[in-house]
Amino acid sequence: MIRGIYTSASGMLARELAQEVLANNIANVKTTGFKRDKVYFQGALDGISSAEGVLKVATDYREGPLIRTDNPLDLAIQGRGFFAVETPWGIRYTRDGHFSVNEEGVLVTTDGHPVLGEEGSIELDLSGGPPSVGEDGTVRVGDVVVGQLRIEDFEDLDSLRKEGNGLFRAYAEGRPAEGFRVRQGFLEGANVSPVEEMVRMLANYRAYEAGQRAIVAQDEALRKAVNEVGRYRG
Repeated sequence: MIRGIYTSASGMLARELAQEVLANNIANVKTTGFKRDKVYFQGALDGISSAEGVLKVATDYREGPLIRTDNPLDLAIQGRGFFAVETPWGIRYTRDGHFSVNEEGVLVTTDGHPVLGEEGSIELDLSGGPPSVGEDGTVRVGDVVVGQLRIEDFEDLDSLRKEGNGLFRAYAEGRPAEGFRVRQGFLEGANVSPVEEMVRMLANYRAYEAGQRAIVAQDEALRKAVNEVGRYRG
């Protein structure tokens, strides 16, 4: 009986975590390049069936929809790969291609981190006109090539960890991405379907409620058993 209560309580804790993950996915439905997280439960395949606890939380790296902006500094990657950026904490990776040019003429992210090319940061003199970016990541101003975007991929995407603000930290060696296309004037939207996430939240909440009911029923049965045994012995 006690073990049953413990099992139900463990399942409820897992459902609380799942609800937080699902709520975070929905909160970032408009975040450029956001990748939704999935919760895998012990003994479950789809993250909805009841189980004793969370096996792991993993990121879904499927591509989000392309959103046309016509801004020449907005870039999206079709296919596998990440933009490499320089941060105070080292090189990080992102799918958020909403870039701009800072006062020093360096291509930077929304947070001001330099976007890396094959030979370091990319400097743009916009007095020569808006830049053009080829599908292979070649950056030109007019007819002059000013850089080649450093776009990397990872054999095991589970080696990446989210750090917030659209950045990922890599715990494995990256490699040059292959088979990608850089789309200028587009941004990648979040790979989150609000309707699907709401359905998952509802199913998850119902599983949480089922755990509550199971605990109440087991507690009541335990109370009756203790009281009845007590009267019998008396």
